[in-house]
Amino acid sequence: MRLQKVGILLQGNSLKKFDEEIEKYKGKDIIWASLNHFYIPENILKKIGENLQIVYMSSPVRIEQNIEEIHEYLKRMEDNIFITTSKYDNHCIFTGFPLMQNKVVIQDLGIGFNSMMALIVSLDKLGYREAYLFGADGGSGEKDVYYDQKKFKLDPNTTSFESRRRTVDMDTRVLNQVYPILHPYWNMHIKVYNTNPKSKLTCFPYKEMKV
Repeated sequence: MRLQKVGILLQGNSLKKFDEEIEKYKGKDIIWASLNHFYIPENILKKIGENLQIVYMSSPVRIEQNIEEIHEYLKRMEDNIFITTSKYDNHCIFTGFPLMQNKVVIQDLGIGFNSMMALIVSLDKLGYREAYLFGADGGSGEKDVYYDQKKFKLDPNTTSFESRRRTVDMDTRVLNQVYPILHPYWNMHIKVYNTNPKSKLTCFPYKEMKV
């Protein structure tokens, strides 16, 4: 069991509060994680001298676009972890970097499960018992995203605001319905909290991270 709390940085507008209050997390024993992004969450964390230590990314487009950042990330710290799905286990992540395979967690829950669920299951298997979501608002229209669209390394053909909104709306509905059932069914021990009290993602109870 790992005693550190995990802070998961997502994309919703409520992340602004975290960004504005970032100093209170300085020097604390927290593991920082991100879903699908490197550059922008790390720009926030660098204000307090911190970096991401766990990153989940499954999209082959995003992996291709961020491959240099992935390699640098995996080389940076001994215990950095990259989580992806099994269908990419022979992907370019490992090209020329065979020694990095022990830092890559393959988590494939099958069809119908989203990235958030895969990340939480991975954290549970890694032994973490408490995680906090920042920017988990349950919506993804243009006005609901804290990150600047121009700073994204995204494929405009597959990740427009409209397509992202539909995906996040669907993920929110699925998580709200399925997570309360699967958490005990899979005998998961990790407790996940949402730091946004107004979030549409209601399957995770509201709780501020105490530091």
